[in-house]
Amino acid sequence: MKQNNKVFGLSIAAFFAISVIAISATPTAMAKSDANGQPDLVAILTAVDGSSSDPKGKAVFWFDDDSNPTSIRYQIILNQIDVNGNDGKGLSESLEKVHIHYAPDGVHQPMHLYNILGPADDLDDGKIAGNTLSGVWDEADVWSNWNEPGMPMHHSSKPLDGINPNGNTILENLCTGNTDVNIHLHGDIPYIRGIIVANSDACSNLG
Repeated sequence: MKQNNKVFGLSIAAFFAISVIAISATPTAMAKSDANGQPDLVAILTAVDGSSSDPKGKAVFWFDDDSNPTSIRYQIILNQIDVNGNDGKGLSESLEKVHIHYAPDGVHQPMHLYNILGPADDLDDGKIAGNTLSGVWDEADVWSNWNEPGMPMHHSSKPLDGINPNGNTILENLCTGNTDVNIHLHGDIPYIRGIIVANSDACSNLG
């Protein structure tokens, strides 16, 4: 994943203003077919250890085709987090790793479904612009090192793959609250997390 752009500190008000602009602009750029352009899935990111109740960011997802989805576009917008390792910006946390995990009934599990940043990056189409990570999770994205000692759960799967124990595809698990976004940080807050929840009727087409 290319990390050339410099991150900058933002106030909470500025962050939400940029979030609204980015989210409203994204569906057009992605040729989303929904008339209202709202994301199909959303996760609000907060500190896992309870040290802060303020949202630390937001992850939004769009299916390529609501009637027969095979890929997922995403944007992860981070608040007051140093994405590119630049010091002196007045930010208390810096970005280390970003994953989507299996989380049955909202309970976080170590199994990685998709690695956005580390231990293997979304190199083909992932990018960082300011404090926003974006990319596409599709059938071409699969990376596995199940046999590497000490890293049995660092595995990326395709969106239509089934995962145990419920046998649903990853797309179906995304729609039913069985997945989360997990972001590791260096700083005062060790990591932030948000359950992925359905935000449109697109998920009903997967039943």
